Amino acid sequence: MGRLREKRGALAGAFMVLGQACGNTDPKDKGTKLAVHLKVREPKEAFEKRHGTSQCRVLLKKCTTQAKRFD
Repeated sequence: MGRLREKRGALAGAFMVLGQACGNTDPKDKGTKLAVHLKVREPKEAFEKRHGTSQCRVLLKKCTTQAKRFD
């Protein structure tokens, strides 16, 4: 997001959807907030398990390095 190369955009989108679908409407509702925080970890951990990281700059570097091998 913003070409900062931090979190993968697909994950950021997933986090936003989870926040909209499961988030709290009362700022004092700590229980719902905690539940959403735990839900957000699930796709992040699955992504990192599959790709080794969720940092965009690392993924882009990895893809560029692999692509050069096929030139």
